[in-house]
Parts: sequence; C-alpha cells; structure tokens
Amino acid sequence: MPHFYFDVDDGERQIRDEDGLVLDDFPTACREAVKALPDVARDVLPDGTEKVISTSVRDEVETMLFRAVLVFRCEWPAGFERAEKAEHIRLRGGGNLPSRSRNSASTPIARPTALDV
Repeated sequence: MPHFYFDVDDGERQIRDEDGLVLDDFPTACREAVKALPDVARDVLPDGTEKVISTSVRDEVETMLFRAVLVFRCEWPAGFERAEKAEHIRLRGGGNLPSRSRNSASTPIARPTALDV
C-alpha cells in the first residue's frame, strides 16, 4: 500500500509531515487532505479579513500529488463602514484589517476546480 505525507500551510507556518500515512490509494489520500482543512481552519481563524489554508499530499519521493485549498474570507454588507468593521473586530479581539484598494472588491476570486476523488 502507498505511503502519503500531508503538509499544511496556514499562511503563517508550513508544517511538514515527517511520518505520513499508509493508505489504500491516491483518492483516499486526497479525501484525507480535504477533510483536514476544517480542523486546521478552526485553529487558525483569521485576525483580519482573509486566510488561505492548504494541505498538500506528497509521495515517498517528495513529489507533490495534490493540494486542497480553503479560503476563509470575512465580508460586510455595503454601507457598513470600514471604521465600524475595524471596531467590531477590535472588540472581538481580532487584529488589524489589511488595507484594500478601491478596485479589489471587484477582483474575481480563483475558485478551485472540483476533483473526482
């Protein structure tokens, strides 16, 4: 049975899996990578408006075979002023809001394609 390694990147740290798991096949490894993302997200919720978290699957010869990505984004309705957003986050113990250009709200987000795993 194949051996797979699951590396995690939470946007601040990269955690390399040194032990790995022996699994039945590659689709099972992909499902395990996807299933890990919500657990990682709970541990590293954003202190601003966005967080990108990923889990990569490697094989025994260090080849990256698959990468699952989760984007967590905070959005406020139109009319909710930036100062109110910052104060709301500050009161809840969050960090600073990153600056945004005027056109960034209309920039499309790259969406991962569905994989048949």
